[in-house]
Amino acid sequence: MCYDRFTLFLLYFPENKKRQIHGPRLHLELPSKMDLPISAEWKISLVVAATCIAHLAVSFFISVLLLMFVGGPEHWQTNYWAGFLGILSMILASLQYFPQIWKTWKSKVR
Repeated sequence: MCYDRFTLFLLYFPENKKRQIHGPRLHLELPSKMDLPISAEWKISLVVAATCIAHLAVSFFISVLLLMFVGGPEHWQTNYWAGFLGILSMILASLQYFPQIWKTWKSKVR
């Protein structure tokens, strides 16, 4: 996955879209003390970021273990792992477009 692009997405995520403007709960405090709830769009972005970081860590750990204990590309286990990572990256790369397609579909913008 393109971690650099996703990191830039999180860094430059619009501040006005990180919090819900109208929270569903009753506020009895002063407006300056209120902490607005996190927006659904920002929650999804954080979950995707955590998933990507976990995927990177697990893939790196397994790759290092395979190279240390099994060997390089001449061994079938390492080749299968590389093939699996290639297919997984293809699936994840295509899935990254679904939120944008879904949002466009829901807003009826073509």
